[in-house]
Amino acid sequence: MVTGIIIVICLAAVSIFIAVNLQLDRQRTEAIKQLANNLGFQYQPEPKSYIPSQIWQFRLFSQGRGRRFYNLIQGHRKGAKISISDYSYTSGHGKNTRTSTQTVVLVESDDLDLPSFELTPEDIFDKVGNILGFHDINFETHPDFSRHHNLAGSDESSIRQLFHDGVLNFYQTRTNVNTEGKGSIFIHHHNYKTLPPDQWEICIDEAFALYQYFTRKIF
Repeated sequence: MVTGIIIVICLAAVSIFIAVNLQLDRQRTEAIKQLANNLGFQYQPEPKSYIPSQIWQFRLFSQGRGRRFYNLIQGHRKGAKISISDYSYTSGHGKNTRTSTQTVVLVESDDLDLPSFELTPEDIFDKVGNILGFHDINFETHPDFSRHHNLAGSDESSIRQLFHDGVLNFYQTRTNVNTEGKGSIFIHHHNYKTLPPDQWEICIDEAFALYQYFTRKIF
């Protein structure tokens, strides 16, 4: 009988946990829809139809399985199409299965002509890699940038042209961000974090500023 009571309690706890999380998800979606309305953006209930196929070549979107976008909103700012969305994927198997979620911004524009590059926060593995000779593009003029970021890509000359002083200064004050770019698209996110809706506009503004630096509309 005691075992039966324990099972009932466990099932009830699981049911409550699921119900609470569903309610939180609904509240998050409603807050994002309201944000879209405030910004003049569109909430897209079927995100897959609105995501360009080119993004699947980026490292972030090549990881794991069960990859999906949700809570996608989109709008335009001065020549740039901006999308911001929650994104998740699953990695590992069995007891080691893990679902990673985060908020990511995607910027598309014909004004962009980016070399393929990836910028990540520099961690201990990157520092060891640098010692062993793995290539990280550094800038003597901006030691703080080079100390806190790992920048990689095959066309170093073009990447150095892209990362002019304005871009380097932008990143020197942001040590926890990731950016991947190629051609007319780049993605930007805060080191694998799921951001609350009230921080989405800040993230949009940050990505748009980066777009302006990349296109040299501001320096």
